[in-house]
Amino acid sequence: MLAAAAARAAAFADGASDASWLTAAWGVRLAVITYGVWHDATLPVRYTDVDYDVFTDAARFVWEGASPYDRQTYRYPPTLAALLVPTVWWGVFGKVLFAAADVAVGWVLGWRCSRRAVGALWLFNPVVVNVSTRGNADALAVLPIAAALMLLEGYLKGSGRTPRALAASAACLGAAIHLRLFPAIFLPAAGVALLADARAASWTARVKAGVGYAAAAAGAAGVLTAAGYAAYGGAYLEHAYFYHHGRVDHRHNLSPHWLPAYLGAPVPHAFAIQALPLAAACLRYRASPGVAWFVLTAAFVALNKVCTVQYFTWYLSLAPAASASGLAVPRRWGAAAAAVWAGALAAWLA
Repeated sequence: MLAAAAARAAAFADGASDASWLTAAWGVRLAVITYGVWHDATLPVRYTDVDYDVFTDAARFVWEGASPYDRQTYRYPPTLAALLVPTVWWGVFGKVLFAAADVAVGWVLGWRCSRRAVGALWLFNPVVVNVSTRGNADALAVLPIAAALMLLEGYLKGSGRTPRALAASAACLGAAIHLRLFPAIFLPAAGVALLADARAASWTARVKAGVGYAAAAAGAAGVLTAAGYAAYGGAYLEHAYFYHHGRVDHRHNLSPHWLPAYLGAPVPHAFAIQALPLAAACLRYRASPGVAWFVLTAAFVALNKVCTVQYFTWYLSLAPAASASGLAVPRRWGAAAAAVWAGALAAWLA
C-alpha cells in the first residue's frame, strides 16, 4: 500500500508544472520567514540563528565603510557581507535571499534532471527550509555548486558540449570555493571525470580539458580572493580561511570528533581521515559526476571535525543529481537509513 501511494505521489509530482512546484516551495519559505518575525518578537527563544545577527552586523560595517571583520566571529568572505548590505534597511532581506537561492537550487538540480519528485525532496525538506529561513547562508554556496555540476554533466553527456559551458562550470565552482572552502573537493572529481570522458577526441584533449577546468576554477576563486585581500588585507585571510584549519568546536557539533574536542583531547586531522573515501569516490564514480559529488560531500561532512545541521544541506542538494545519474538505493534501505539519520539527529539535539 505504501509503495503504491509513493508511486502515485511520484506520478503526481512529475505531472505538475515546474512553476507550480517552485511557487509552492517559494510560498512555504516566505510563510516560514513571516512566522520567524512573529516568533522572534513574541517568544523568548528566537527562531533566527545567531549567525544571521553576525551577518547583519558585518553588512552594517561594510555599509559604514569599515571592515566586516570588526564584527567578532564573522568568519566568511567579505563578498557575503557586501551581498547582505540591504539587510541594514530591511531586516529579513538576507533570509529572503537565502530562500531564493534554495528554490534556485531545487530548479537546477531537481527540475533540470527531469526528476521533479526527487527534486521535491530538496524543495520541501524541513531541514533545508529551516536552515535558510533561520538565516544561514549555505544556500549561496550550494547554488554555484549546483550550476557547476549541471554544466559539467551537460558537457560530458554532449547536450552542452562547448568550451564556454565547461569554462562556466569551472567559474561557478571557483565562486563556490571562494564562498566556502569545501567545494575544492570537487576539483579532483571533475578532473577525473574529464580524463575519463569517452567523447574526447584524444587523451591529449582530455588532459587539456582537465587542466583547463582546474585553472579556470582556481582563477575565478583567485580573482575573488584577491579582491577581498585588496580590500581587507590579512584579516580577511585569517578569519575566512586560516581560522577554519584549526577550528575546534564541541557545541552543536554532530561530528564523530566532538567527544575528543569536548574532553580537550587532541582532535585528529580530519582531512587525513577523509582523504581515502574521497579518493575512492572520485575513482569509483568517475563516469557519473552527479553520484561522485554527492558521495564526496556526504563522506566529507560525515567525517569532518566540525558538523552542524546546515552542513547537511551540502549533500542533500546533490541527492537529485545523484538519483538522476543512476545512484539506486533499495527502498527499504533508503527508508531505514533516513529513519536512523533522523532518529540520531533528534536524540543528539534532545
